[in-house]
Amino acid sequence: MSCVLECNCPSGEVCGMPDINTYRYIENKVTGQRIIFVRTAEETNGKLLEMEAVYAPLSEEPPLHYHVHQTEQFCVAEGELTIRMNGYIRTYGRGSVLSIAPGERHSMWNAGHIPARVTWRVIPALKTQEFLVTLSELANSGKTNRKGVPSIPRMVSLLLKYKSSFRLHRPPMWMIYVLFLACTPMRLFKRYQ
Repeated sequence: MSCVLECNCPSGEVCGMPDINTYRYIENKVTGQRIIFVRTAEETNGKLLEMEAVYAPLSEEPPLHYHVHQTEQFCVAEGELTIRMNGYIRTYGRGSVLSIAPGERHSMWNAGHIPARVTWRVIPALKTQEFLVTLSELANSGKTNRKGVPSIPRMVSLLLKYKSSFRLHRPPMWMIYVLFLACTPMRLFKRYQ
């Protein structure tokens, strides 16, 4: 399925970054990813979330994941985006358009030497913006590893809270539930210390 996605990011233009406190803009200081929320779920009645994202040069590959109910559409405006999908790794350059169907396992990063800027749509929006803001807040407050991944108890909680928007390829969801039950006594103990 091809996606029709306009790449309206002129080459060489630096994006104006809105006030970070409005959550129209987030920056993950661990991964270097910056996101402007162009159209939010609230503004589109949940139909889509549209973003402009900048991936830092030589960024780490994130965990392989998928979206059960969402289609993602990407248009590379500048640089290159490397994508692992369906067992293959491919690099997409400026002007490339890509659509990822629900259930397709994928990960994406910038293996290039210049920032990669992309237009990114998630259809329907669900809780994707909230998930991305939460991950950014955790990373920026020192609650992730050097790849921007939270601790296992925190990640398990996030995976359950945002399971309609984001799932890891491994471990399977049934194991996430088992891990949640295993982590519950630790959370209760910490709460009452």
